[in-house]
Amino acid sequence: MKRFRKIAIIDTVKITEVAKRAIQDYSNELVIYPESDAKDETETYKRIGRADAILGNWQSTINASILKHTPNLKYIGICGTSLANIDLEAVKKQNIVLKNVTDYGDEGVAEYIFAQLLNLFRGFGKYKWRDEVSELNSKTIGIVGLGATGQQVARVALGFKMKVLYYSKSRKIEWEGKGVQYSPIGNLFKKSDIVSLHVLKNTKIIGKDELEKIGNGKVITDTCLGNIYKDINAVRLWLGKENNFLIRDYQPEIKEKLGDLERFIYTDDVIAGLTAEARERLSTKVVDNIKAYLEKN
Repeated sequence: MKRFRKIAIIDTVKITEVAKRAIQDYSNELVIYPESDAKDETETYKRIGRADAILGNWQSTINASILKHTPNLKYIGICGTSLANIDLEAVKKQNIVLKNVTDYGDEGVAEYIFAQLLNLFRGFGKYKWRDEVSELNSKTIGIVGLGATGQQVARVALGFKMKVLYYSKSRKIEWEGKGVQYSPIGNLFKKSDIVSLHVLKNTKIIGKDELEKIGNGKVITDTCLGNIYKDINAVRLWLGKENNFLIRDYQPEIKEKLGDLERFIYTDDVIAGLTAEARERLSTKVVDNIKAYLEKN
């Protein structure tokens, strides 16, 4: 079996013990898993050392200044989807193969969203959307970004007999055939009872103008990576109005800015897409990526 000389783990990775044992089989040297993320570039390239393969997470940073210290590096595996912190040109220039993992946490994200919506609409916990208990049935949900996660949300919403609108950079004819309606984003904001956001990391999509279109008595769900708000003060003002709610999974930066507001529904230490099953899917794909690379090289 082909192996790397050394696989270095540059940041914390949420993979299973079974996957860790499999990864060790692909490394001649002992694979060491750090207990915390690298604090700066120096620590990152020191962790890499003379490794010819590395694994990181969706927050891992790899740039030209790091790569100049890692002449042996041939393979970068990201245990997640986002490549926002990877200098793709620098990686390509050094002929390094870069692999990430997609479509592993979508089911968990959709379940999280609808668990929170059911709690809110039925008044099961601290929050209740309206004075009377409400159903999701017949409500309109507008999905911004109909990628893998947005599609999973649409699938569940249709099961609740909701009206489903979507906005995406490209039309999804297959989903329109299932009853999901395309809408320009401004119209989607105006027509939706619930706006569910599924855009790329740190895509600034919500500000004063968008919130004015969304209006009052509405719910926004945000499980995106990073901060997607153009104007956080506008979000604070919007949340101060009656029956407006924002649902957000673990994102300390957003909690710091909105956590004091009554209708900001936030779950500490709960990442929407991180479930036992998602870890299994992620772990399998991380190992499969390594195996596929070694079989071809």
